[in-house]
Amino acid sequence: MDLKNSQLTLEIMQEADFKQLDDGTYYGEIPECPGVWANEKTLEECRKVLQEVLKEWRILKDFEDSLEEEEITPEEEEAITQSEADIEAGLGVKAENVWKKLGLEDDDQQKKDGD
Repeated sequence: MDLKNSQLTLEIMQEADFKQLDDGTYYGEIPECPGVWANEKTLEECRKVLQEVLKEWRILKDFEDSLEEEEITPEEEEAITQSEADIEAGLGVKAENVWKKLGLEDDDQQKKDGD
């Protein structure tokens, strides 16, 4: 992680809330980062684990943000809808038809023709 990311992680850690639970363990969370929490025996260990969880959360968040939704054309949407309808109706695609469309033949058909 570069210096800029490390600095941001430290800044976010300043927003962490910690409390000691009835069982004596320490619980820490960062409210602005859903799912980022830790529960450890000592406050120091809780801070350490929480920081690691935050780093991992930020990596996943950055990855998630980098994903672009692919636009589907109206033609593709129509083809998808038709395919789903065919599947629901019990219609399927025969492999031999696909091979023929691609200019290939089924291995079994080739064996029969070769015999």
